[in-house]
Amino acid sequence: MADVLKKIFLLGILILIIGVLIGCEEQENPEDVKKEYMTKVNDEIADSTIKNFLKGDIKLLNVERDRRESLTFYNFFLEAELSNDFNSLIDEEKYALLKELDYIDLDRKFSVKDSNCAVETLTFISGSDEYRVEPLNIFAIYKNDKVFDLEPKETYIPSSGNSDKPTDYNSDGEYKPVEDMTQEEIQAELEEILRNSLGQ
Repeated sequence: MADVLKKIFLLGILILIIGVLIGCEEQENPEDVKKEYMTKVNDEIADSTIKNFLKGDIKLLNVERDRRESLTFYNFFLEAELSNDFNSLIDEEKYALLKELDYIDLDRKFSVKDSNCAVETLTFISGSDEYRVEPLNIFAIYKNDKVFDLEPKETYIPSSGNSDKPTDYNSDGEYKPVEDMTQEEIQAELEEILRNSLGQ
């Protein structure tokens, strides 16, 4: 009987040791996860046009880590400096370059390490301007903490309208062909369009 109890005791200790070893093996090293993810981020950026304007690598500013059940979530806050060539671009070109980041994979899951990594913010410094890209959830770009959105707005053409030419409608979607308008009406319409585009 004592021999059986001794074997059960040794078996219990063996199971405990195996459990501890498995637990140690599965636990990720946060520094390894950061290093691996930053390599992947730099690889993704290397495939985009913005790489032509980078001065050096993308730097890791901060990482927020949150453990939920068996998964660890890492949110990365990154920064990079842009060359003077970026400053010489017009706003529409700058926007198009930054918008390209919406189509690259900055949200990766490392299932081996039970980690979910994503870029929370990617800030680009360009002279005195700061462009912050937020790729998670709804992609957004900010220039100096203000929304930077230069997507062309589509002109409203009513489906029951008299024409399929956008120029035949005023800014309120009313049918008003330019050739039928007086010079004063054209001037007033242009001023209205300008006011609307400036958000006044």
